[in-house]
Order: sequence, then structure tokens, then C-alpha cells
Amino acid sequence: MYGLAANDVRCVSHNVFTEADCGLYGQIDTLVTLTNGNVVPVEVKYSDRVTIFRQWKKQMTAYAFLLRSLGHRVTYGVIYFPRQKTTVNIPVYSDDLDHILKDVAKVKSLLEGEKMPRGVREEKCTYCEVRKFCVK
Repeated sequence: MYGLAANDVRCVSHNVFTEADCGLYGQIDTLVTLTNGNVVPVEVKYSDRVTIFRQWKKQMTAYAFLLRSLGHRVTYGVIYFPRQKTTVNIPVYSDDLDHILKDVAKVKSLLEGEKMPRGVREEKCTYCEVRKFCVK
């Protein structure tokens, strides 16, 4: 299951909502609790390409941040591609976790100022979930 050995898995939970005092919150597709006490967030992506995009890595890091704020040990997350029956492990680094708080502060600033973020013209625009709101 998700590239994990069955005897290493203690518990599996689906659609786990979590939040932190900083205002960050999210719903994790699947949360696997291992027998060693660590937890592994699993995000399911229905993509035609098995590619780890920057925002997906950031999403996994945010889940790790949220789970760590609740006292869980998280060293990596998993992105699962059901069409290809493939998993990709995403390691969680402390430097990446530090950037999450900065990102939360930036988003709060944009919301408080009622400003749209600056648009970009890059290849990632072709798969961006919010491109219809983008101001270029």
C-alpha cells in the first residue's frame, strides 16, 4: 500500500483535516501511521504525468508542517498516482518547513491587502489550478 510494507502500517485514515495556530489548514487524502510512530501523509494525484510539480512538493511540506505542529513525526510524504499505480516519496527537510511560515505570512498579506499575486508566464501556467484568476 502506497509503497509501504503492510507489517509497517499501524493505522490508515482518510480525509484527515488538520490545522495550525498560524492559520494554515488542509485536508490530507490519506494519513498512514507506522508501527514506529511516524506518520506519512499521502496525496492522490490523478495526473497523466508522473511528475512532481513544485506546488505538490509545497503541499506535502505544508502537510508535514501541520502534522509536526500536532506533535507527529514526519520524515517524508507520498504522492500516489492511481492511473499509473506509482508512488513517489517526497522527503521533508527542515529548511522547507521554515519556508511554510513565510508563505503563510505572504498569503495573509495578500488577503489583507486584497491584492492578486503577480502573474507569471511559464510552462507551469498550463496546469495551474487558478489560472483563470491570474492577472498578467
